[in-house]
Amino acid sequence: MLINIRFEIYTIDLQNCLSENSGKAYGGTLSISGMGHHCLNWTDVASVDVKLNGNFIDGSIEAAEDHCRNPNGDVSYPWCYVAPYETRQCYVPYCRKIFLCSIYCAQLYENVVVV
Repeated sequence: MLINIRFEIYTIDLQNCLSENSGKAYGGTLSISGMGHHCLNWTDVASVDVKLNGNFIDGSIEAAEDHCRNPNGDVSYPWCYVAPYETRQCYVPYCRKIFLCSIYCAQLYENVVVV
């Protein structure tokens, strides 16, 4: 008896997970720190942190809104301001870009779409 299992290529939504170690390329919409604090809008803290050099993956500090980012790349994770002089790490999961999987194993993962 021959069993035919169909495999397809799937990808994880890279907007909601880290594709590299520094978090500098993270462009997702997470705006809560790992400790559960809401992130402040980057434009509200720009005057506090003169080191913010505008290297946001969004193209501008305004477009980054209140999302977790690593604009300077000086730490190894996305982060945000939770108060004018207080930053916190954001816990964004790592992801695999593309993998081969049957439809059954694809149902085990979140944010999986067929390509």
